[in-house]
Amino acid sequence: MDTASIQRQIRIQRSAYEDMQRLAGTVSLQATFNLAYSLSRSDVREDIKEALQLFTELRRRDPSDITFIYYLAETNFKLQEFQHARKLCLEVLRVEPNHRQTLQLQREIERTLEREGKLGMAIIGGVAVVAAATVAWLARK
Repeated sequence: MDTASIQRQIRIQRSAYEDMQRLAGTVSLQATFNLAYSLSRSDVREDIKEALQLFTELRRRDPSDITFIYYLAETNFKLQEFQHARKLCLEVLRVEPNHRQTLQLQREIERTLEREGKLGMAIIGGVAVVAAATVAWLARK
């Protein structure tokens, strides 16, 4: 879905959420989920953070619903909170070991962490080489 479509969907879901809040004084799990889901599809970091808050609220309201836990994990992943996303994936898999989306997300988390680890090691190795070259150069003077 393109950015304009996502933002249009967010406006629609936010309007429904706010109307329900204003008219009923409370918002259903479904309306909260719809807004959170729409926000989580955005590329705008503030939208994703708001989605995280809403998914957290949904989980608090219904802690046994693994759908909320999965989307909380996915949103943490998008915010690069990899360790927390990994922990949430394990919670889902304890309840439903073959949850396809969670297994896929877990693999993506592991690949990302592995890539970041290799990048970190390459940076450390590069710094060590530069430091050694500097020491050798200074020793010759």
